[in-house]
Amino acid sequence: MVARVVALILLVGVVAGCGGSKPPSLRIAVPRRPTAEVFALAKEKKLLEKAGVDVEFTQYPSIRACVEAFSRGGFDGLCCTTIDQLLLVDRGFDLKAVMIMGYSNGIDALVARRGIGGIAQLRATRVGVSMRTVGEYLLYRALQRSFVSSEDVEIVDLSAEQIEQQLIKGQLSAGVVSEPALSRLLATGKVAVLFGSERLPGEIIDVLCLNKSVIEAKEEDCRRLVEGWFDALVYWSRQSADAEAFMASHEGTTRAALRRAISRLRLPRRNENARLIGTESQPGPFRASLSEVAKVLYDYAMLRQEHDASYLIDNRLLVRRAAP
Repeated sequence: MVARVVALILLVGVVAGCGGSKPPSLRIAVPRRPTAEVFALAKEKKLLEKAGVDVEFTQYPSIRACVEAFSRGGFDGLCCTTIDQLLLVDRGFDLKAVMIMGYSNGIDALVARRGIGGIAQLRATRVGVSMRTVGEYLLYRALQRSFVSSEDVEIVDLSAEQIEQQLIKGQLSAGVVSEPALSRLLATGKVAVLFGSERLPGEIIDVLCLNKSVIEAKEEDCRRLVEGWFDALVYWSRQSADAEAFMASHEGTTRAALRRAISRLRLPRRNENARLIGTESQPGPFRASLSEVAKVLYDYAMLRQEHDASYLIDNRLLVRRAAP
Protein backbone atom coordinates (compact mmCIF):
# COMPACT_ATOMS: atom_id res chain seq x y z
CA MET A 1 0.00 0.00 0.00
CA VAL A 2 2.77 2.39 0.94
CA ALA A 3 4.60 1.48 -2.27
CA ARG A 4 1.47 2.31 -4.30
CA VAL A 5 1.09 5.71 -2.62
CA VAL A 6 4.75 6.55 -3.24
CA ALA A 7 4.40 5.48 -6.87
CA LEU A 8 1.28 7.64 -7.27
CA ILE A 9 3.05 10.68 -5.78
CA LEU A 10 5.98 10.18 -8.15
CA LEU A 11 3.61 9.85 -11.12
CA VAL A 12 1.79 13.07 -10.20
CA GLY A 13 5.14 14.83 -9.91
CA VAL A 14 6.20 13.63 -13.37
CA VAL A 15 2.91 14.72 -14.95
CA ALA A 16 3.11 18.14 -13.27
CA GLY A 17 6.67 18.51 -14.47
CA CYS A 18 5.58 17.82 -18.05
CA GLY A 19 3.16 20.71 -17.97
CA GLY A 20 5.68 23.09 -19.51
CA SER A 21 8.40 25.42 -18.40
CA LYS A 22 7.99 27.90 -15.59
CA PRO A 23 5.98 30.93 -16.74
CA PRO A 24 7.85 34.25 -17.02
CA SER A 25 7.88 36.62 -14.06
CA LEU A 26 6.56 39.48 -16.19
CA ARG A 27 4.80 39.79 -19.54
CA ILE A 28 5.27 43.09 -21.37
CA ALA A 29 3.70 44.24 -24.66
CA VAL A 30 6.00 46.37 -26.82
CA PRO A 31 5.51 48.21 -30.14
CA ARG A 32 7.95 48.22 -33.03
CA ARG A 33 9.62 51.44 -31.95
CA PRO A 34 13.30 52.31 -31.30
CA THR A 35 12.81 52.82 -27.57
CA ALA A 36 11.44 49.29 -27.21
CA GLU A 37 14.50 47.92 -29.00
CA VAL A 38 16.53 48.66 -25.86
CA PHE A 39 14.53 45.98 -24.08
CA ALA A 40 15.14 43.61 -26.99
CA LEU A 41 18.86 44.28 -26.54
CA ALA A 42 18.60 43.61 -22.80
CA LYS A 43 16.92 40.28 -23.56
CA GLU A 44 19.40 39.29 -26.27
CA LYS A 45 22.49 40.04 -24.17
CA LYS A 46 20.98 38.27 -21.14
CA LEU A 47 21.12 41.45 -19.10
CA LEU A 48 17.66 40.80 -17.68
CA GLU A 49 18.71 37.27 -16.79
CA LYS A 50 21.77 38.70 -15.07
CA ALA A 51 19.51 41.13 -13.21
CA GLY A 52 17.53 38.12 -12.00
CA VAL A 53 14.22 38.40 -13.83
CA ASP A 54 12.56 36.40 -16.61
CA VAL A 55 10.56 38.68 -18.89
CA GLU A 56 8.47 37.76 -21.92
CA PHE A 57 8.22 40.57 -24.47
CA THR A 58 5.58 40.37 -27.20
CA GLN A 59 6.17 42.79 -30.05
CA TYR A 60 3.44 44.45 -32.14
CA PRO A 61 3.79 46.41 -35.39
CA SER A 62 2.57 49.72 -33.94
CA ILE A 63 1.66 51.46 -30.70
CA ARG A 64 -2.06 51.06 -31.44
CA ALA A 65 -1.69 47.32 -31.98
CA CYS A 66 0.33 47.13 -28.76
CA VAL A 67 -2.28 49.06 -26.78
CA GLU A 68 -5.12 46.95 -28.20
CA ALA A 69 -3.30 43.74 -27.24
CA PHE A 70 -2.64 45.03 -23.73
CA SER A 71 -6.27 46.03 -23.27
CA ARG A 72 -7.38 42.47 -24.04
CA GLY A 73 -5.49 41.26 -20.98
CA GLY A 74 -2.64 38.92 -20.19
CA PHE A 75 0.09 41.53 -19.84
CA ASP A 76 1.66 43.09 -16.75
CA GLY A 77 2.61 46.26 -18.57
CA LEU A 78 3.48 47.85 -21.89
CA CYS A 79 5.76 50.34 -23.58
CA CYS A 80 3.79 53.28 -24.94
CA THR A 81 3.59 57.06 -24.79
CA THR A 82 2.08 59.03 -21.94
CA ILE A 83 -0.80 59.85 -24.28
CA ASP A 84 -1.60 56.17 -24.69
CA GLN A 85 -1.23 55.70 -20.93
CA LEU A 86 -3.77 58.45 -20.26
CA LEU A 87 -6.21 56.97 -22.79
CA LEU A 88 -5.92 53.56 -21.10
CA VAL A 89 -6.33 55.05 -17.62
CA ASP A 90 -9.43 56.85 -18.86
CA ARG A 91 -10.80 53.40 -19.79
CA GLY A 92 -10.25 52.14 -16.25
CA PHE A 93 -6.75 50.63 -16.33
CA ASP A 94 -4.68 51.35 -13.22
CA LEU A 95 -1.36 52.00 -14.97
CA LYS A 96 1.71 53.67 -13.52
CA ALA A 97 4.53 55.23 -15.51
CA VAL A 98 7.65 53.86 -13.80
CA MET A 99 10.39 55.00 -16.17
CA ILE A 100 10.92 57.45 -19.02
CA MET A 101 12.23 55.56 -22.04
CA GLY A 102 12.60 58.51 -24.39
CA TYR A 103 11.42 61.94 -25.44
CA SER A 104 10.06 62.09 -28.98
CA ASN A 105 12.12 64.66 -30.84
CA GLY A 106 10.90 64.10 -34.38
CA ILE A 107 10.26 60.35 -34.23
CA ASP A 108 6.53 61.05 -34.70
CA ALA A 109 5.49 63.31 -37.57
CA LEU A 110 2.76 64.53 -39.85
CA VAL A 111 3.99 63.97 -43.40
CA ALA A 112 2.42 65.00 -46.70
CA ARG A 113 2.98 64.22 -50.33
CA ARG A 114 5.37 66.42 -52.28
CA GLY A 115 3.72 69.61 -53.49
CA ILE A 116 1.83 70.29 -50.26
CA GLY A 117 3.78 73.16 -48.78
CA GLY A 118 2.04 73.65 -45.46
CA ILE A 119 -0.66 72.46 -43.09
CA ALA A 120 -3.11 75.09 -44.36
CA GLN A 121 -3.07 73.27 -47.73
CA LEU A 122 -4.52 70.15 -46.09
CA ARG A 123 -8.00 71.65 -46.08
CA ALA A 124 -10.46 69.35 -47.87
CA THR A 125 -7.86 66.59 -48.22
CA ARG A 126 -7.65 63.02 -46.84
CA VAL A 127 -5.35 62.66 -43.81
CA GLY A 128 -4.61 59.23 -42.36
CA VAL A 129 -4.21 58.78 -38.62
CA SER A 130 -4.54 55.98 -36.09
CA MET A 131 -7.29 57.40 -33.91
CA ARG A 132 -7.22 57.09 -30.12
CA THR A 133 -3.41 57.07 -30.15
CA VAL A 134 -0.52 59.50 -30.02
CA GLY A 135 -1.08 60.03 -33.77
CA GLU A 136 -4.45 61.69 -33.19
CA TYR A 137 -2.93 63.94 -30.55
CA LEU A 138 -0.09 65.06 -32.83
CA LEU A 139 -2.50 65.78 -35.70
CA TYR A 140 -4.72 67.98 -33.54
CA ARG A 141 -1.71 69.87 -32.18
CA ALA A 142 -0.33 70.39 -35.70
CA LEU A 143 -3.67 71.67 -37.01
CA GLN A 144 -4.08 73.91 -33.98
CA ARG A 145 -0.67 75.51 -34.54
CA SER A 146 -1.72 76.44 -38.10
CA PHE A 147 -5.24 77.58 -37.15
CA VAL A 148 -6.85 74.76 -39.12
CA SER A 149 -9.89 73.00 -37.67
CA SER A 150 -10.06 69.23 -37.58
CA GLU A 151 -13.38 69.62 -39.38
CA ASP A 152 -11.56 71.23 -42.32
CA VAL A 153 -9.81 67.98 -43.21
CA GLU A 154 -11.10 64.48 -43.90
CA ILE A 155 -9.57 62.38 -41.11
CA VAL A 156 -9.36 58.70 -42.05
CA ASP A 157 -8.84 56.21 -39.22
CA LEU A 158 -6.25 53.70 -40.41
CA SER A 159 -3.64 51.35 -39.00
CA ALA A 160 0.02 52.39 -39.14
CA GLU A 161 0.61 49.89 -41.97
CA GLN A 162 -2.35 51.22 -43.99
CA ILE A 163 -1.19 54.83 -43.61
CA GLU A 164 2.27 53.95 -44.92
CA GLN A 165 0.89 51.95 -47.86
CA GLN A 166 -1.70 54.56 -48.86
CA LEU A 167 0.83 57.39 -48.70
CA ILE A 168 3.12 55.48 -51.05
CA LYS A 169 0.22 54.80 -53.44
CA GLY A 170 -0.93 58.43 -53.34
CA GLN A 171 -4.28 57.55 -51.80
CA LEU A 172 -3.74 60.00 -48.93
CA SER A 173 -2.60 63.60 -49.02
CA ALA A 174 -1.01 63.32 -45.59
CA GLY A 175 -0.71 61.06 -42.57
CA VAL A 176 0.77 60.77 -39.10
CA VAL A 177 3.54 58.18 -38.90
CA SER A 178 6.29 57.11 -36.50
CA GLU A 179 9.62 55.39 -36.81
CA PRO A 180 10.58 53.10 -38.45
CA ALA A 181 7.86 53.87 -41.04
CA LEU A 182 8.87 57.55 -41.07
CA SER A 183 12.37 56.81 -42.36
CA ARG A 184 11.05 54.36 -44.95
CA LEU A 185 8.59 56.93 -46.29
CA LEU A 186 11.11 59.76 -46.40
CA ALA A 187 13.52 57.48 -48.30
CA THR A 188 10.95 57.13 -51.12
CA GLY A 189 11.13 60.86 -51.80
CA LYS A 190 7.34 60.94 -52.15
CA VAL A 191 6.60 62.71 -48.86
CA ALA A 192 8.06 65.41 -46.65
CA VAL A 193 7.57 66.29 -42.99
CA LEU A 194 5.04 69.04 -42.34
CA PHE A 195 5.11 68.90 -38.55
CA GLY A 196 7.32 66.84 -36.26
CA SER A 197 7.18 66.08 -32.55
CA GLU A 198 10.30 68.19 -32.01
CA ARG A 199 7.91 71.14 -32.19
CA LEU A 200 6.08 69.77 -29.14
CA PRO A 201 8.99 69.47 -26.68
CA GLY A 202 8.16 67.40 -23.62
CA GLU A 203 4.69 66.41 -24.81
CA ILE A 204 5.22 63.01 -26.46
CA ILE A 205 7.15 60.81 -24.05
CA ASP A 206 7.77 57.07 -24.30
CA VAL A 207 7.33 55.35 -20.95
CA LEU A 208 7.30 51.92 -19.39
CA CYS A 209 3.90 51.45 -17.76
CA LEU A 210 3.08 48.68 -15.30
CA ASN A 211 -0.17 47.69 -13.64
CA LYS A 212 -0.29 49.01 -10.08
CA SER A 213 -1.19 45.55 -8.77
CA VAL A 214 1.88 44.04 -10.46
CA ILE A 215 4.22 46.61 -8.91
CA GLU A 216 2.82 45.85 -5.48
CA ALA A 217 2.87 42.06 -5.91
CA LYS A 218 6.20 41.77 -7.77
CA GLU A 219 8.13 44.88 -6.83
CA GLU A 220 11.53 43.18 -6.94
CA ASP A 221 10.89 41.70 -10.40
CA CYS A 222 9.71 45.10 -11.64
CA ARG A 223 12.82 46.73 -10.17
CA ARG A 224 15.03 44.21 -11.98
CA LEU A 225 13.18 44.91 -15.24
CA VAL A 226 14.08 48.58 -14.90
CA GLU A 227 17.67 47.67 -13.99
CA GLY A 228 17.90 45.61 -17.17
CA TRP A 229 16.89 48.64 -19.24
CA PHE A 230 19.63 50.83 -17.81
CA ASP A 231 22.16 48.01 -18.11
CA ALA A 232 21.27 47.78 -21.81
CA LEU A 233 21.90 51.51 -22.24
CA VAL A 234 25.33 51.07 -20.67
CA TYR A 235 26.06 48.09 -22.94
CA TRP A 236 24.98 50.15 -25.95
CA SER A 237 27.32 53.00 -25.02
CA ARG A 238 30.27 50.61 -24.65
CA GLN A 239 29.51 48.22 -27.52
CA SER A 240 27.69 50.52 -29.94
CA ALA A 241 28.47 48.63 -33.15
CA ASP A 242 27.34 45.28 -31.76
CA ALA A 243 24.28 46.75 -30.03
CA GLU A 244 23.11 48.73 -33.06
CA ALA A 245 23.71 45.82 -35.43
CA PHE A 246 21.42 43.65 -33.31
CA MET A 247 18.73 46.31 -32.82
CA ALA A 248 18.69 47.20 -36.52
CA SER A 249 18.34 43.53 -37.47
CA HIS A 250 15.59 43.03 -34.89
CA GLU A 251 13.77 46.09 -36.23
CA GLY A 252 14.19 44.93 -39.83
CA THR A 253 16.20 47.95 -40.90
CA THR A 254 19.79 49.08 -41.42
CA ARG A 255 22.12 50.42 -38.78
CA ALA A 256 22.19 53.79 -40.56
CA ALA A 257 18.38 53.97 -40.53
CA LEU A 258 18.32 52.98 -36.86
CA ARG A 259 20.79 55.74 -36.03
CA ARG A 260 18.64 58.28 -37.89
CA ALA A 261 15.61 57.14 -35.90
CA ILE A 262 17.51 57.30 -32.60
CA SER A 263 18.65 60.83 -33.48
CA ARG A 264 14.98 61.79 -33.29
CA LEU A 265 14.82 60.68 -29.66
CA ARG A 266 16.31 61.71 -26.33
CA LEU A 267 16.99 58.76 -24.03
CA PRO A 268 17.38 59.80 -20.38
CA ARG A 269 19.72 57.69 -18.25
CA ARG A 270 18.98 56.70 -14.66
CA ASN A 271 20.01 59.92 -12.93
CA GLU A 272 18.11 62.05 -15.42
CA ASN A 273 15.09 59.77 -15.07
CA ALA A 274 15.15 60.25 -11.31
CA ARG A 275 15.45 64.03 -11.71
CA LEU A 276 12.67 64.26 -14.30
CA ILE A 277 10.23 62.08 -12.36
CA GLY A 278 11.18 63.41 -8.93
CA THR A 279 9.58 62.31 -5.69
CA GLU A 280 6.24 62.68 -3.97
CA SER A 281 7.45 65.70 -1.98
CA GLN A 282 9.54 67.15 -4.82
CA PRO A 283 7.94 66.24 -8.16
CA GLY A 284 10.07 66.66 -11.26
CA PRO A 285 9.14 68.33 -14.56
CA PHE A 286 7.72 65.06 -15.91
CA ARG A 287 4.65 65.44 -13.70
CA ALA A 288 3.96 68.91 -15.05
CA SER A 289 4.32 67.64 -18.64
CA LEU A 290 1.92 64.78 -17.94
CA SER A 291 -0.60 67.15 -16.37
CA GLU A 292 -0.47 69.49 -19.36
CA VAL A 293 -0.94 66.65 -21.85
CA ALA A 294 -3.90 65.36 -19.82
CA LYS A 295 -5.48 68.80 -19.99
CA VAL A 296 -4.98 69.03 -23.76
CA LEU A 297 -6.43 65.54 -24.29
CA TYR A 298 -9.46 66.52 -22.22
CA ASP A 299 -9.89 69.73 -24.21
CA TYR A 300 -9.80 67.68 -27.42
CA ALA A 301 -12.49 65.38 -25.95
CA MET A 302 -10.09 62.43 -26.14
CA LEU A 303 -10.53 61.91 -22.38
CA ARG A 304 -13.81 61.67 -20.51
CA GLN A 305 -12.31 63.39 -17.47
CA GLU A 306 -9.11 65.09 -16.40
CA HIS A 307 -6.63 62.93 -14.49
CA ASP A 308 -4.28 63.90 -11.68
CA ALA A 309 -0.75 63.18 -12.91
CA SER A 310 0.46 62.40 -9.38
CA TYR A 311 -1.59 59.18 -9.48
CA LEU A 312 -0.12 58.12 -12.82
CA ILE A 313 3.54 57.98 -11.72
CA ASP A 314 5.41 55.55 -9.48
CA ASN A 315 9.06 56.38 -8.83
CA ARG A 316 9.89 53.57 -6.41
CA LEU A 317 11.61 51.39 -9.03
CA LEU A 318 14.13 54.13 -9.77
CA VAL A 319 15.28 54.37 -6.17
CA ARG A 320 18.59 52.59 -5.71
CA ARG A 321 18.64 49.95 -3.00
CA ALA A 322 21.16 50.52 -0.23
CA ALA A 323 23.93 47.91 -0.07
CA PRO A 324 23.32 45.31 2.66
